[in-house]
Amino acid sequence: MVISVLAIISVIILSGIIYIIYSVNTAEVQSEQFDKDAFAKPSGWKIGKMPPELQKASKVTLKKVSGHPSHTVVEDLVERLKKKDISNLPKPGCQK
Repeated sequence: MVISVLAIISVIILSGIIYIIYSVNTAEVQSEQFDKDAFAKPSGWKIGKMPPELQKASKVTLKKVSGHPSHTVVEDLVERLKKKDISNLPKPGCQK
């Protein structure tokens, strides 16, 4: 039983690999759908250099909003626990 299941799975995997190899070998690029101008390099483009219009772009910086303290997740949870009255909650493992 185990051998027959293993044989069926291996045949399925092998046929899938053969189909993928066959598909890749027979694939053709359709020239009428491929627009070379859309994938062309910008004029004046040199390898390793940014185009001048991109060099002039300003960098984005993150700014903190004044008046809003930056809390971490732990500080936020501690503040929430301080606001709640947790003294009356039952302790874990102790049931009344």
